[in-house]
Amino acid sequence: MCYNIHMKNQKEIGRPTKYSEEMMKKAKLYVARCQKEEKIPYIEELALILGINDDTIVEWSKIHKDFSATMKDLRMLQKLRIQDGSLNKQLQPSTSIFMLKSNHGMSDDHPRSREPIEFVITL
Repeated sequence: MCYNIHMKNQKEIGRPTKYSEEMMKKAKLYVARCQKEEKIPYIEELALILGINDDTIVEWSKIHKDFSATMKDLRMLQKLRIQDGSLNKQLQPSTSIFMLKSNHGMSDDHPRSREPIEFVITL
């Protein structure tokens, strides 16, 4: 990688980040409120509350460890609420299955053992 000695004099390109401790607090508060009210949290809803794009949430999760931890909590709570809602027949099963597969890595496939199975027949 080459380093340009003239980079010191150049201004940063792009808009300044909106990320702040206030944004972090709002994100934590949102997750806590969803947990207390037994609601399903959504990244898109959080993005609207914060006044940012949902892609920005993904980027902030890559950069800021505290924000990443809060998003992991959001996803875990979302997964739990979807599972509970499905089992309690409060959510449509097809929608729940789709959300769990697409957002939480669940699948219908069962892991198959690669070890041979021995059968013993006694006569």
